[in-house]
Amino acid sequence: MVFLQGQEYERQVQKLKEDVRIIFANAVDSVATFELIDSVNKLGLAKHFDMEIKEALDTIASTKKKISSPEEDLYTTALCFRLFRQHGYEVSLYILCNSDMFRGFMDEKIGLYRENTNINIKEMLELFEASHLGLEGENILDVVREYFSTATLKESISSLDSDLAKQVVHVLELPSQRRVQWFDVKWHIISYEKDSHMNSSLLELAKLHFNIVQAILQKDLRESSR
Repeated sequence: MVFLQGQEYERQVQKLKEDVRIIFANAVDSVATFELIDSVNKLGLAKHFDMEIKEALDTIASTKKKISSPEEDLYTTALCFRLFRQHGYEVSLYILCNSDMFRGFMDEKIGLYRENTNINIKEMLELFEASHLGLEGENILDVVREYFSTATLKESISSLDSDLAKQVVHVLELPSQRRVQWFDVKWHIISYEKDSHMNSSLLELAKLHFNIVQAILQKDLRESSR
């Protein structure tokens, strides 16, 4: 019976993987692709879609010399910057600083951020996450983190709905770049389940994969303790 149950799990997993591959193929633009890759990463499924992720990022990198353009919003630019760096691509800080939205926050005379800018929390979350991927000498990202995005996010918590507030608190406690990814997967599954743009196939695959891995880890722990 256990063997048959294992076979059924495997059949379900393979079906859901094919569904997610179709989502990759049908992504309508670079933003949809970036968001899909980000979700796959956070849900602990990246190793199952290495080829799809690489092909998607290679395609975007080859079709956009700068990766970004002034017309893109700050959320898209910061997400792009973060994902390319996380996946080992050489991406210049220029694409972030060249964004009109990014420069709009800056006071050209003193180099700090304006206080009276309309705040978009999604943008601030991505900007905060991107600021932890700076290389040596990219001091502007330290300014972003220390003088603007951190303070802005902290001040916004009390005015946000509970789910978004939890996301902000989670990121401020420890950015994703500094977390042990697997230990964060369950949190992201719960968060993704509440997302209005959630894809049911991706969510179900994440849950199945998490349960399988947890069962294996628990089995190994029991055997090692005997």
